[in-house]
Amino acid sequence: MSIAKTTSNPPGRNGQIKYLETIQADTRVLADKLKTSDDPEAIYYGLQLAESVADDNLFVGVGMTNKDGEVFTGRGNLVGTSSRLDRFYLKKQAKTGREDMGAYLGVIKLRNDERWRFLTLTMPKLKGYQFALVMSIFDTAFKKLRDNRKFWKKKIRAGAKSKEFTLGDEWNRQGRPWTLDDDGYHIHAHLIVAAKWIENRKINEKTGEKYYRELAEEWKKALVKSARKHGVVLDFNTDGGLPIVDVRLIKNRGESVGAGEISLKDAIAETAKYITKQSTLEHLPVDQLMEISRFLKGKRMIEPLGEANKRKGRGTPKAAIAEPVSDTIRDYSTLFENKRDDTDTSVLEKQTIETFSRIRERCLAMIKAGRISAAEATIRAAFEKRRAFRKRYLARCYPDAEFMTLDGVAFCSEDFTISDFRERRERPIMETHRYPLPDSLGRAQVVGM
Repeated sequence: MSIAKTTSNPPGRNGQIKYLETIQADTRVLADKLKTSDDPEAIYYGLQLAESVADDNLFVGVGMTNKDGEVFTGRGNLVGTSSRLDRFYLKKQAKTGREDMGAYLGVIKLRNDERWRFLTLTMPKLKGYQFALVMSIFDTAFKKLRDNRKFWKKKIRAGAKSKEFTLGDEWNRQGRPWTLDDDGYHIHAHLIVAAKWIENRKINEKTGEKYYRELAEEWKKALVKSARKHGVVLDFNTDGGLPIVDVRLIKNRGESVGAGEISLKDAIAETAKYITKQSTLEHLPVDQLMEISRFLKGKRMIEPLGEANKRKGRGTPKAAIAEPVSDTIRDYSTLFENKRDDTDTSVLEKQTIETFSRIRERCLAMIKAGRISAAEATIRAAFEKRRAFRKRYLARCYPDAEFMTLDGVAFCSEDFTISDFRERRERPIMETHRYPLPDSLGRAQVVGM
């Protein structure tokens, strides 16, 4: 591979480098916190995160081309992790969430008495309770609301839901660290639903703020029952003694968005964003970081609701489909395939995420035995092996581009020959990539390997 290749410095490259350096700095803070823990698993994740943002793992690509033929300057990490603590993995999850949203809702057509609506459901902040318990209370409450035939099943036919948690801002305003006992977690959900009219009542004469009392009352009943089941008493510290809920009409493409409304693009982006941000995680103690990581592992980001849940064999009956009164979600399925997403090339393919499952137990055993340096070397060796493949992969998918890692190593398609792609284990990834294989490399030769 060429090490001393000269590279140009086109507009946009410096911005991409600064973007990577910002993620690098934030991730190193989180990694250092994990590595100082007494928890072997936390140390393992800390070592992984530190390696994932090493200079030789972060790259900028000049002259890359997206699926529409547009040339851009990209950035990303050569090898990632599958940890919810990884900023690049979170971005990949957000992109996957938008794709899932389009798949779930694209099959639904509105009936004459329905509109697409954006719902927000909140739960009172619980201080002193572990993350898993708080999430379980929320999940149980939503199931009770969803099974409510008096309200939910009469109003809402299909949709999709995601959850998010925040830490509040009291600790930040008071200039002190966040603690579980003094602050706790604030959970809320965003939903896009095909729904009939949901009644509202004005309660603020000055602002004209709308309060959806019927929804709030039903949501409170579900929350109280769920909390009681978990041995918890909820305190609804609001003027009306009800949980805060919000309903916004989703406007069609090209329509103006007024007060109390939201565009479909923004509704999808809000619903499909990752459950938390790395900047939020940085303020949590290690024990809470690990509980969140363990609880969220393997959890679905987007949950289909009602007739959008094709896994249960449900769907909109053909006889029930009427001409929609607004655009279908399917019309927006490509809104997010833009240059902003394409520049994050580290999240284009699921196959590029290295789970390190084969070395995990070995590294944990080393860490428990006090051999942290050996575990670090093992992790780095796994990254290096995968990086070598990832460079060949990028060069093949973008034959006209030139790449450079933050440690100054440059590479492009000229650095590799057909023989570099003859390994049997790489063939499925190459053949399923969404970009056409370059003719110069010969698709027939690849298929015939």
